[in-house]
Amino acid sequence: MDEKGFIVSLDAVLGLLVVLIIMGTISFNSNPLSNPAYTENKFMAQDIMELMASLEPYPGEGSLLEKMAGILDEGNCSQTSQNQAGLLASMFLDKYHPDINYNLTEINHLKGTTICANAPMQDADNINSAQRNSKGYTFQLYVWY
Repeated sequence: MDEKGFIVSLDAVLGLLVVLIIMGTISFNSNPLSNPAYTENKFMAQDIMELMASLEPYPGEGSLLEKMAGILDEGNCSQTSQNQAGLLASMFLDKYHPDINYNLTEINHLKGTTICANAPMQDADNINSAQRNSKGYTFQLYVWY
């Protein structure tokens, strides 16, 4: 008689263990913060700006952002200098990140003027951004798919 009670108790514990494992798996997979699309854009914007702040496309002339800031500074933020800086940024972004949409602005001297963009932002969902400063210029990159 004692053996039957032990087997029934063991059966109940194993049944509960299976149910708990299934519930844990379901709740783990439904976490919205673990969605790769959510985190990928965020880290991509920061990573791209970090590359632009450290990559030296022209050895001895500083990083890409330093080169862009120098162009804007030498041209007194004229439309021509904005176009030249935007061309440098577009060439980098289009070459190394062709699958993303982007909008690069300067928010310190140009008061949020777009330097380069490959798509309009107004209809985009899940836009992420990153900022970096270089030579007194603050560049902000917006990234989305």
